[in-house]
Amino acid sequence: MRALAFECGLSPASVSAYESGGRTPTPETISRLAANLQMPVEYFLRERPFPVLAQGSVFFRSLTSARTRREQERRKQLACWDYEVSAWIDQFVELPKPDLPELQLPDESLEEHEVEKAAYDVRHHWGLALGPIPNVLRLLEQKGIFAVRQHIANRKLDAFSRVINGRPLLFLNSGKASAVRSRFDAAHELGHLILHQHLTQDELAHKETLDRVEREANLFASAFLLPEETFSRELYGLTLNAFVTHKRRWLVSVQGMITRCAHLGILDYDQERSLWVQISSRGWRTREPLDDEIQTERPTLGRKAWELIRNHPRIDISRRLRDLNLPPTVIANAIDIPVEQISSTIDDDKIVPINLPLRKTLPE
Repeated sequence: MRALAFECGLSPASVSAYESGGRTPTPETISRLAANLQMPVEYFLRERPFPVLAQGSVFFRSLTSARTRREQERRKQLACWDYEVSAWIDQFVELPKPDLPELQLPDESLEEHEVEKAAYDVRHHWGLALGPIPNVLRLLEQKGIFAVRQHIANRKLDAFSRVINGRPLLFLNSGKASAVRSRFDAAHELGHLILHQHLTQDELAHKETLDRVEREANLFASAFLLPEETFSRELYGLTLNAFVTHKRRWLVSVQGMITRCAHLGILDYDQERSLWVQISSRGWRTREPLDDEIQTERPTLGRKAWELIRNHPRIDISRRLRDLNLPPTVIANAIDIPVEQISSTIDDDKIVPINLPLRKTLPE
């Protein structure tokens, strides 16, 4: 806030008063604030077209420095804007309805077998077999989760999730180099959406609670991606080379599979320790074999919907975009397209085939 006040030639107290509604800025001040924040002036003058009425807790992975907390607050605001983009899309295109099963779980700490069963129950609810999941992000989008990839410079904010007005939103770091670790992040956030929606933000502010829910989400992701019944049966070797082969099929990191095997009792302490030593000696802690081959999963729902809306003859896309009063960069990032496409056309051969149904009635 101090930096914003300095750039706009205002006092921090004035900016705070504007933010709280205690004072009303002049038109000139609004223009300066909008220019500095790179926001349309209309954003400060009009009511939001899709107000955020109900927000679930945000699941970040740490409670560390003030700098990290400031970045978390920034990501919370971006999440609200991304929700607005999804709601804007939903005016024209029927997005998949959220389909997160409501499981009967205790409010307190979960036993390991309860987390394992929750992962199995989600697969069952969605009609999935117990084999590898070819594309986790596509599956989550089909189940009504609006997924966004954001560039997050802070490594402590790999991914996060929240529910806004009933719509689950998932945010992944576009800068993460490993496709399989990004898949695990998505499954981890699914764990939060399934297991921890009853927790308040105040409860998550306690380190003990946050550490517990992180452990539970990690176990959920591991069980969801590597079901015990099938994964354990397919293991033909417990060497690093064998795990690399399994990685190609299951699309989970070697380190993730070692952790899963240790948890299931397939590896004893000495075997697990030996494998971790070998991983360190080979330099696999940050980069594993196949990381250059396995493609990163990208959201497709927003992009497909955008193409359908953009090419419909009855929709004035320029006017409709102005309804959002959001920077083009925010809109483009939410639907995973180059920012230039917001105001320009693209070649027909680049249009992605889609099968999303248009609304029968469109807003005037």
